[in-house]
Amino acid sequence: MVVDTVGWLLERTEVARPRLVDLGCGTGSLTVRLARAFPHADVVGVDADPRLLGLAEGAVSGTTARLLARDLTTPGWADEAGPPAPWDAAVSSTALHWLTPDELAALYCTLAGRLRPGGILVDADNRAPTADPAPLGLARQLRARRADRAGRHGHEDWAGWWQTILSAQELAPSPRPAPRSRNAPSPSPTI
Repeated sequence: MVVDTVGWLLERTEVARPRLVDLGCGTGSLTVRLARAFPHADVVGVDADPRLLGLAEGAVSGTTARLLARDLTTPGWADEAGPPAPWDAAVSSTALHWLTPDELAALYCTLAGRLRPGGILVDADNRAPTADPAPLGLARQLRARRADRAGRHGHEDWAGWWQTILSAQELAPSPRPAPRSRNAPSPSPTI
């Protein structure tokens, strides 16, 4: 959903090198998806946890994404996230709910100063869209894209889900070896 939302924005802009910032990037799973989906973009993942950033380094290798070890609650972190040019999108996948209301408000102020006019903040924490027609239209478009990608429209019932799972060859149980006879010699170890 986050990558689709950023794609929706970038389809409507003519930015040669979009700037995308992953807030609280953790292991880099969203950072790498952004870098692969938008190889022409400047993608930066920001997180304060060195262990998670160590995992993120492996995830983003082979892409142009960069990682920044900074705490989002520390003033000035955004100055180190790249060129001072405005950002096109700031994204987060279930990280911002850890911030206190005051820390979140300060982050929103920072983002308001960094995002270009028309830029977006995409927070994947689950929130319902408002009655505003623009977010509702975006939500409908994103649901349709996800359904197209999955090849499934409408709702799947429980029985249909199990039928799909049980018929998938890649999920079939591995064949069990034939039982050995008690009198059969044990295989000799090879060295």
